[in-house]
Amino acid sequence: MSDLTKEELAELAALEEEEKERARAEASAAKRQHLEALRLQKKLAAKHGVPGRDFLVIETVVGNIAFRRPIDVEIDSLAEKTDDREEVEKFACAVAITPTADELRALMASHHGLAGAIVTHSTKMLRVVREEDAKK
Repeated sequence: MSDLTKEELAELAALEEEEKERARAEASAAKRQHLEALRLQKKLAAKHGVPGRDFLVIETVVGNIAFRRPIDVEIDSLAEKTDDREEVEKFACAVAITPTADELRALMASHHGLAGAIVTHSTKMLRVVREEDAKK
């Protein structure tokens, strides 16, 4: 037998149902965001090139962010200043396609990990391109 009373069992069942509904809502929102990311990627491909090589769309807690592959000089100038938050944010704004630089600054002010995520993905994208070019 359970050590829980009827009331506690009823409360447990209700709380578990709430948790299931929250999880369903989160899954639905994630699918919606992924769909929007794929739509954005398709739209941007005509102007910006090959997704994953020339630009990237990342799905974040604040929405989808698209940015172009940085040029070598941008990465080289950032390499010495990765601990400088202002420089990292400046870099993120320079490579941003959407949202605009001003919108991205506002997002980065309240979500401090965004700039680092953009830098990380940008450098990975550039590294892949460099490796592909080296194989040619």
